[in-house]
Amino acid sequence: MNILPTISRLGLYLAAALLMAANTSWAQETDPAEYQVQGLWRNHDKDSLFPAKAYQRLYFGASAGTLAITDRVSTCSQAAFNAYAGYRFSPIHSLRLNLGYSRLDVPDKFRGAPSISLGADYVASLSDFVGGFNPNRIVDFSTVIGIGGRITRYTGKTKISPYVQLGMNIGFRFSNQFRLFVEPYVGLTSRQTELFMRECPSRFNLYYGVMAGIQYNLEPLRSGITTANSNFDSWFVDYSCGWHQPLVQGANTHMSGVQSQFSIGCWITPVIGLRLGAVAQEHWHSVTHMIKAGARDYDIYRSQHMASVRGELMFNIPNMSKRWRKTDHWFDLNILGGISYGWIRRDHLVQSERVSCSTWAYTAAVQTLFRASTDTWLYLEPRFERNGFDLPSGYDTPENSLTLSIGTRLYRSNKANRRLQRSNLTHRDSLYRFRRNLWVGAQAGMLRVFHGTDNRPADGGVGISPAFGAEIGYDLHPLASIRGIMTYGTTKFNNEKYKMLDLRLSYMLNISNVWQGQTPKRRFDIYWNVGPSLSFVSKRDRQYSFGVWTSLQGTLRVMPKWDLYAEPLVQYNFKNGINPGNGQSIDNIKMGVMLGTRYHF
Repeated sequence: MNILPTISRLGLYLAAALLMAANTSWAQETDPAEYQVQGLWRNHDKDSLFPAKAYQRLYFGASAGTLAITDRVSTCSQAAFNAYAGYRFSPIHSLRLNLGYSRLDVPDKFRGAPSISLGADYVASLSDFVGGFNPNRIVDFSTVIGIGGRITRYTGKTKISPYVQLGMNIGFRFSNQFRLFVEPYVGLTSRQTELFMRECPSRFNLYYGVMAGIQYNLEPLRSGITTANSNFDSWFVDYSCGWHQPLVQGANTHMSGVQSQFSIGCWITPVIGLRLGAVAQEHWHSVTHMIKAGARDYDIYRSQHMASVRGELMFNIPNMSKRWRKTDHWFDLNILGGISYGWIRRDHLVQSERVSCSTWAYTAAVQTLFRASTDTWLYLEPRFERNGFDLPSGYDTPENSLTLSIGTRLYRSNKANRRLQRSNLTHRDSLYRFRRNLWVGAQAGMLRVFHGTDNRPADGGVGISPAFGAEIGYDLHPLASIRGIMTYGTTKFNNEKYKMLDLRLSYMLNISNVWQGQTPKRRFDIYWNVGPSLSFVSKRDRQYSFGVWTSLQGTLRVMPKWDLYAEPLVQYNFKNGINPGNGQSIDNIKMGVMLGTRYHF
């Protein structure tokens, strides 16, 4: 009895029902006959079969990301690296073999635990299963089910730990042979008693992480359908938010923070452009000391807040090719270089002093962009900075830092394009016309919680706290909506757990419609949220505080009544009565990112 194909097909049907986003406007319409014949490749002017040669079904890839193992009490995490080779049995089904390496940051006397993993993954393409095989699809979704083992070295001892994991592979086609991807995953592994130096509460440990990388397919080369480029004669606005990591000497110093940038720019030529932006940044310094018992004792050192203006020169590398400039692509790559100047404030907690001064920086970045709609792009931007400080005491030296940001770019559509987008509509486009309606949604994410006048992270370290919420809203106009949100989360202070409940109201302004004009053909919109908040923090007695909050929200309409969104936010509470004994409030500032979904009635 062929029970394995039956189970596989049932799993694909279930996953496809939950992820109809696989057949969004990025995918071309698929002929029913082509859907039935999954092996058929339509190559524009001729048909060719799925590669008959075995080597043309092979693919290879490499990725890097994070791995975190938890025993419900603490978490060991570190960077992870992976290389793999795979084989496609059909456009839907494939198998890949993985070789991974990580070095876990173990909280005990020894410095890290090297770990090598070997595993096999079954990969099922949800996009091809739902929408039929389409070799020109730009964005595709696949489920990944894997098993394997991890070989870890603990203080001279070696342990083999089997694991099983589930992931979601989101791919972006650069060409038919090259593919960029992001793959979040979660799994279970055998009990890691040696890793945490104590007995774990359960027989298994949960682990999770995310990987990002590139894949190369050995299939034959094909050309894609292209259109004329019209964005380089218009202005654009950029917004990005990311993780900021100063680079310092010495293994006992720990820093981390966030950085946001809002910019406006234009292209002087298809190759050279200018961008001017405002930058806000914060990060926290702590110094680690080793005490007699061997455990770590964190001595908080200082916080830092900065606001500056950044000017950059942009170079579009692909547009140096005349052939590339003649066509409109879904992928772009920019190199940026520039300078910034601003003001910085440092709170030196050990010496109980505050220093404010001007700061400058030289900066360079690489911007990888992906088209979300006609005039909207999403991008990933790693950045290097060389910072200097004009302190009167002269005890600070220049510092280097790295920032990894995710952002969006909105081009200013001209009137002719907006008129064409409104008139040249398919039946599918007409479903996205504006309608007054009520919607409900749910969200989850991670918040960076600060307390007190010095704005220290609430747990004394990175201050990351989980949060979950529900929302309700109403669309008033193509430019405006109202929204109410309730979120619940937890935070720690002095190793004690506190509960957090936030009630938020907001006015939502559709920045995409303001900047580009309202059109049903656009599936990705940017909203600005601003409004009041009411927060409750409790351990035994509940205290409340009024505040204000704001966010920028990127919304993807995957179906006429279904949206997905990502939302970086900042909330400031005016007053909080919680006093743990040192005159500090627990819930002073929140910063973080929420991911959510909503349904329109």
